[in-house]
Amino acid sequence: MLGGSTAEGASVYGWTCLGPSHPDQYWEPVESTFDPDYHYLVNLNSGLVVGVLGNSTAEGASVVQWANQDTANNQLWVQPGLPAGDPPVGQPAG
Repeated sequence: MLGGSTAEGASVYGWTCLGPSHPDQYWEPVESTFDPDYHYLVNLNSGLVVGVLGNSTAEGASVVQWANQDTANNQLWVQPGLPAGDPPVGQPAG
């Protein structure tokens, strides 16, 4: 998160890892409540989840952090080919 932002709607950026003193760079996969194949990625600094802004399916769409909407498809992530319960690696859910 740019500048360690904890704001809803803040853009997610790729950045060189600065280590454990920057919790804004760490994300925890959390199983969805309705399907163990899908996960939310929760930012350890803000407690917010990753989502695609406006449910966009366009190339280059913005990825932001937002409050968990529980069943919002734009916040669910899956890693194809892994058994249920394994952590995702940045693949949006269909």
